[in-house]
Amino acid sequence: MISNIRDGKSLPVYGEGKNIRDWIYVEDHNRAVWLIMRDGETGQKYNIGGENEWQNIKLLEKLIDLTSEEAGLDFDKVHGTISHVKDRPGHDARYAIDCAKIKKDLGWQRRMTFEEGLRMTVKWYLANTEWTENIKSGGYLK
Repeated sequence: MISNIRDGKSLPVYGEGKNIRDWIYVEDHNRAVWLIMRDGETGQKYNIGGENEWQNIKLLEKLIDLTSEEAGLDFDKVHGTISHVKDRPGHDARYAIDCAKIKKDLGWQRRMTFEEGLRMTVKWYLANTEWTENIKSGGYLK
């Protein structure tokens, strides 16, 4: 989405964008995975969640806001590129994650607020366009 926003491309959203997802910053997620590998009990399952649920459309609007600000784009013009596409059959309305067990048993906590993590993610993608273009083109396979 960040690349599409930067490039003025369509921003497809399933249905009305009301589906809800739990979002977490990648470094918090990776810390949790490492903690589970290091200290988790064999055979146990630990859910990793951000305790941060957003409707897809609200998240996209926030992403447009941050990316427009960082890249010097017109928010209203970018917002106009949102396209609503037919939803997948059986698409879950909400993914809810209960991460109480990993917090209680392993002492894990998020360190990054969602706002901070999203802003850092936007900045990274805007600063690393060569990397993203290499992924989109398939060049990374060589």
